[in-house]
Amino acid sequence: MILHVIDSLATGGAERALVTLVTALWQRGEAVGVCVTRSNLDMQQYLPPTVPLLVLGRRRRFDLGALRRFGRWCKTHEVTVLHAHGRSSMMFVAFARALRLTSARLVFHDHFGRVELETGASVAMRFAVRRIVDAYVCVSPALVEWATTRLGLHPDRILLLPNAVSLESWRPSEVGQTSGVTRTSGPVQAICIANVRQEKDHRMLLAAIAQSDLLRTSLSLKCIGGGQDSPLGRELESIRREMRLQDCVHFLGVRTDVAALIDGSDFGVVSSKSEAGPIASLEYMAMGKPFVTTRTGQVVGLATPVGACLAVSPGSVDEMRSALERMVEFSPQDRARMGAAGRKLVATVFRQNAQVDGLVSLYRSLLGIVVAPTAGENHGSTYGVSASATLDNL
Repeated sequence: MILHVIDSLATGGAERALVTLVTALWQRGEAVGVCVTRSNLDMQQYLPPTVPLLVLGRRRRFDLGALRRFGRWCKTHEVTVLHAHGRSSMMFVAFARALRLTSARLVFHDHFGRVELETGASVAMRFAVRRIVDAYVCVSPALVEWATTRLGLHPDRILLLPNAVSLESWRPSEVGQTSGVTRTSGPVQAICIANVRQEKDHRMLLAAIAQSDLLRTSLSLKCIGGGQDSPLGRELESIRREMRLQDCVHFLGVRTDVAALIDGSDFGVVSSKSEAGPIASLEYMAMGKPFVTTRTGQVVGLATPVGACLAVSPGSVDEMRSALERMVEFSPQDRARMGAAGRKLVATVFRQNAQVDGLVSLYRSLLGIVVAPTAGENHGSTYGVSASATLDNL
């Protein structure tokens, strides 16, 4: 069995990536399971019901009781590959390996979005990745650079595997027909999918809207994501009221109807200071929506040349305001053309089938399995490439 390990199934980018990958592997007939080391299960409903789920409920970084339960479960279910999503989960699994609670091969899938803000690496992190982890997988060139410079990994040991989405799961016409979302005249509808965290920079986004009379009267922004009960979330609500943005900015919290909300929007927004992907951009494009984004993460560098988005400098209130105003003033036909370009980009570059091909090839390599491709199969996908290869084919 391949066991995907993550701290929680909260509605974050890494969690959505895990659910997408596990579902795709399950659909291919792979023996796959999920381990949540802590307890949040918001996205459990999106996993196939027959996928085994282990919830450890650990309360500390190295919870010995949770580690023992983890080791016993891996042995009982004959886990051969542990696929750890995120740095905390990787350290937990690496400790289990160090204690010889499991001998399964360890894949570290790094989704770290603050890589442009936090570049350090602890001694424990460097030791775990260099001595215990069997394969390092990352989602952006920025993480490739971090792994080579901070961890000392040779590029040949790094697999760059950008995030992907399935167009079969994101169909604008079908979602629009069944979602109950009704488009009406009035303000242009925008959506920002991001948990409330410092690096998502909602403050900048609110300030940009507050500066513009056009945006105050002609834009309605829905902010989707967790963290509104946190100190930062309460601060943002206070800012929203002080800036008198109650009529045009709405914090809706965690939602399970994200596809329908995107389908009912005219464009998406990414305001982050730092990102690895982000997966929200892929979801906007998969649903045929253009988006305004800061120049951070891998997606913007590919989406901008094809005209799928408007890009601004991270932290720039003026540039964000200008880009939002342009998007509001575009005709529906202009936005539709941008959205079509984004959906085409997802279909040709951010292909889920190719991403899964890369992972399956990695799993087989770690287990010493050599499978000759059969007629009609594409086992030669270049979606996942070592960091020493060029990115021209991505």
